[in-house]
Amino acid sequence: MAKRPGRRDRPVGTYPVGYGKPPIGSRFKPGQSGNPSGRPRRSRNVQTVLKEILNRKVTVRDRHGERKISTQEAMLLKFCENALKGDPRALKTLVALMERYGDDPASTIDPTALAPDDEQLIKDHLARQTADEARRRKGGK
Repeated sequence: MAKRPGRRDRPVGTYPVGYGKPPIGSRFKPGQSGNPSGRPRRSRNVQTVLKEILNRKVTVRDRHGERKISTQEAMLLKFCENALKGDPRALKTLVALMERYGDDPASTIDPTALAPDDEQLIKDHLARQTADEARRRKGGK
């Protein structure tokens, strides 16, 4: 029975095979993918395509003549026109967009913040409660 050549029998200068070092014959050839049925190159997701579409320029005519605006801006202008004509769905959509993206100063106020007078009232109330509890522990009224 012939002895199989092992690691130690390998000639010096050959390629070491091990973790992260596949044999030269089984490596991927240049230009060959490791996952040929995987995601195609430069495939775009829905968010990317939508951003691209909404940022495209379209020509609109208004009282100032023709001008180029983004598709997104044109859609918002159309919503506004329809809302002014009495379309309740367009109005509802516009109001929802205003609530979500509007710059209303009232919406920037922190609803959890208290006025100084309110803070003082709460402090006084808590002080009275602690005093009452202390009196009850001592056996008072």
